[in-house]
Amino acid sequence: MRGLQLKALALLVVVAVAAAQVNYAKKQNLECDGKGSCSVNLGKAGKVKLPALVAFKTVHESYMSVSPPNGGEPTLARHPKAWEEWDMERVGDKVAFKSHHGTYLSMNWNPSDGYVMASERLGHELFTIQEEGDNKVSIRGHNGHHISAHADPELGIKQEGGVDGWEMWTIDSTKDGNVVLRSAHGTYLGATGPQFAGNVTQGWSLNTWETFVLDHVDKTKLTIETSHDTFIAAQASMDHPRKVMTMDRASLWELWTPWVNASSGGVCFQAHDNTFMWASEATFEGFGLQTACMEHELLEVVPVDEKMLAEAARKAAEARKAAEEESRRNSPI
Repeated sequence: MRGLQLKALALLVVVAVAAAQVNYAKKQNLECDGKGSCSVNLGKAGKVKLPALVAFKTVHESYMSVSPPNGGEPTLARHPKAWEEWDMERVGDKVAFKSHHGTYLSMNWNPSDGYVMASERLGHELFTIQEEGDNKVSIRGHNGHHISAHADPELGIKQEGGVDGWEMWTIDSTKDGNVVLRSAHGTYLGATGPQFAGNVTQGWSLNTWETFVLDHVDKTKLTIETSHDTFIAAQASMDHPRKVMTMDRASLWELWTPWVNASSGGVCFQAHDNTFMWASEATFEGFGLQTACMEHELLEVVPVDEKMLAEAARKAAEARKAAEEESRRNSPI
């Protein structure tokens, strides 16, 4: 009899725990008016109008942070498609070429090392456009060398010190405001996709990389867009078991359903396979996926405005300046 009682008690505990998990949070439906303006209740953040700029704070007092896309390589193609379109960003008297994947064309300092695709726009990603006549231009990088196209597109581009036929380019605008770069051989400069679209980590300050845009897809699902124009995605494949990563477009794995904990005001985000985004206690491991909406799956949604970002940037600049001064004081020279 005692054994049966213990089994019954154990069963009740299991049922209670299961019920607690089921009732732990309430799925939030979007409220949309006839004009298509939608809002959603996000716990401590209250009712948030979409799209909304937010940050996600974990139970570890860290913030979700996403690095820019990185990797891939420049290529030459015979026909211009999406991967051969560039956003030409003007920076003073120079330009940067941002690819379809969010990476930047980058010139290595050593000419023999050619070009790579970089995650950030710094000095090696800036170029000078020089008019060469007959609607042609040359494109000079930070080390004085020019972008030169091989006649064989399989060989891609190289750095060349002077300007001759292979260093001539025609820049044409596209209907969506981007540009294509046509070589002297009639091929088009493009970029392959990045090796990864950016790491999802945990950071300790609130800056641009820690901000996200929530937008609605339907009555229950949201997308989470990063500051690098990528999307937070759940991935449960053999290569990435239970991993949160970023992708360059929003499809099924990039859709999230918010569940709000009524007592704490925290929010769990559920992926389409019913797993929940989870913040690792080992913060360097970033985020994974778990089967229940419990403590480490709860995120505090923090609405962000320009004033908050400006203040964060000011503090970051002060911290860098203090670190540089400390380094100079401790320098043996």
